[in-house]
Amino acid sequence: MNILLINTLYYPEHIGGAELSVQALAEGLSQNHNVIVLTLNELKDKIYTLNGVKIYSLKIRNKYWPYDKNKSISKWQKLAWHYNDIDNHLYDKVLTNTLADEKPDLIHTHNLSGFSPRIFSLFKTIPLVHTLRDYYLMCPSSTMYKNDKKCGGLCRSCRVFSKPKRGLSKSVNYVVGISDYILQKHKDFGYFEGLPSSVVYNGIDSNRSLRVELLQKRELHTFGFIGRLSHEKGVDLLLESFKLLQQHINVIKLVIAGSGDLEYVNYLKEKAGDNVLFLGHVDSVDFYKKVDVVVVPSLWEEPFGRVVVEAQLNNCLVLGARNGGIIELLDNQYLFDDNIESLYNKLEETVKKQITEQSAKAITSVVEMVQKYEMIYRSLLND
Repeated sequence: MNILLINTLYYPEHIGGAELSVQALAEGLSQNHNVIVLTLNELKDKIYTLNGVKIYSLKIRNKYWPYDKNKSISKWQKLAWHYNDIDNHLYDKVLTNTLADEKPDLIHTHNLSGFSPRIFSLFKTIPLVHTLRDYYLMCPSSTMYKNDKKCGGLCRSCRVFSKPKRGLSKSVNYVVGISDYILQKHKDFGYFEGLPSSVVYNGIDSNRSLRVELLQKRELHTFGFIGRLSHEKGVDLLLESFKLLQQHINVIKLVIAGSGDLEYVNYLKEKAGDNVLFLGHVDSVDFYKKVDVVVVPSLWEEPFGRVVVEAQLNNCLVLGARNGGIIELLDNQYLFDDNIESLYNKLEETVKKQITEQSAKAITSVVEMVQKYEMIYRSLLND
């Protein structure tokens, strides 16, 4: 098969969970198929090959590159950017030319911020699979998190921006959720009605799991957080709960890995008390070697929760907020509500009771993930 994957970012651009999963899928598929990736960058159109995958990286065709953390963007610039992103026709020519050159049998779209969902309607003659990795089709910020709280529904601006996106999404032939939660959430708001669908959890490369000592042989005295340092990720909540815990148990440590807006990171460092170490951006395997318990305190409805699975593969105990897809990855005894009291109680319980055994509920290998997508592709092509 000739398979075209489309995602906003791809290595070596900004790397998060979505980018890691798309790269793993692309490289896994390339073992048996011809794989092409379409992605975006800040500066210029370019073509390169990485690990057997041909990549078309297109210059962003909108007001600005939205992933520059040091650039100050006004409210009106953001509004104009999102307005253009509803149905951006500026990629039509380059996308049409790419299709003519590569002749894909099937197109598989992922995160589309920057491209716009116009892609759905542009390729009507080719089978198209879409994987839901965030809330972009419903919310311009892709998080459904505003004013430091989860959005129960669609606010006025989201309704304005999402209506045309919902219309364009009707051209999709098959939809996949990286969790049952995110798939059902879109269906509840009228997306992808009547379309065939399924859940495919993100595949995690077990070769990245280098920690070999057994969890039950370690004392659980070092907690850790790894990920983007932003409010919706719950770092504030973790710091507050940890500070409260230290008043009663002062032999524990907290290690925080990741990067974010410089002003916000400095705020977190000022807020942190004793025994809190900020590592900055580090290799995840090195991080997992330093901690006993990984805390995933997300305040937003996390679409999946890649850190949960990675940490389990590295023999770390995992505690997670009772939000979004995280609920599908952890048994109830390891979940907490997204407030200080609930997280504090779970941290204290973990230290005092020395909880040491944890079964992994939804670990999927990269090979399994690739195989599941191949089955979806073949079902569409056979139809």
